[in-house]
Amino acid sequence: MRLFAIYSVFEGEELLEGSIAQVRPLVDFVFCSVQTVSYSGEVYEGALEKCHQLKRRGLVDQVATYTPQENTRGQLNELRKRFGAIQLGFKAGFTHFIQIDCDEYFVPEQFAAAKEFVASGDADVSIIYSQMYFKRPDWELDDIDDAFFPFICAYKPDLACVGSNFPYKCDPTRTVNANKISIVPREMLLQHHYSWVRNDIGRKFRNHSCYGTFLGTGILEDYNAARVGSYVRLLERHIQQGKNQFDIRVQEGSTD
Repeated sequence: MRLFAIYSVFEGEELLEGSIAQVRPLVDFVFCSVQTVSYSGEVYEGALEKCHQLKRRGLVDQVATYTPQENTRGQLNELRKRFGAIQLGFKAGFTHFIQIDCDEYFVPEQFAAAKEFVASGDADVSIIYSQMYFKRPDWELDDIDDAFFPFICAYKPDLACVGSNFPYKCDPTRTVNANKISIVPREMLLQHHYSWVRNDIGRKFRNHSCYGTFLGTGILEDYNAARVGSYVRLLERHIQQGKNQFDIRVQEGSTD
């Protein structure tokens, strides 16, 4: 297996180095697809600067920029960004790929075991369970996500995006066609998703490809009022005390 790791980046770069550090010894190439203009038109270059810094240090192999197409829905732009990066790995001769975002972390030993699980099977797409964190890296939601995340996928000549036409609930910008899908056992690998842990949560909120679905949910109000035991309406789960197992250092970010 020659594994091509793809990071899709616009904001949240304060989490990027830690995420890459967990998987760098277990992948063959780290590619960062970076925006300096969001889907809503906001300009931000912090993530690009961080990616170039990590490339100089050898944690990242290649950095490329993606410019969103105007008058195009955020989700469609996100799909084009992700699949364009996937195709680069195929052209370069890699056999498998994995899509990871800045705020997604793995325990290296678990990642290695899951990679071997995928390599020893005959599925061309694998999916994993995920645990989400809210506001602080030691505050987790009281149940795992009800959606899966794609894990390691095999390259094939007819590879294509399938959006929401995927047999499991997944982010439609990350799904591809599959002949056989394997679910990595939860006890083998769990993705740790720091989706609502940021120095600047407002930047995430304003520029997310699903921004419209956040409106009217009270997510920023719930973020500001968050404490152990409180309920997050958008996510329909309570916050419980966990542990900061990756030693993530972030401020309890701005919602402006």
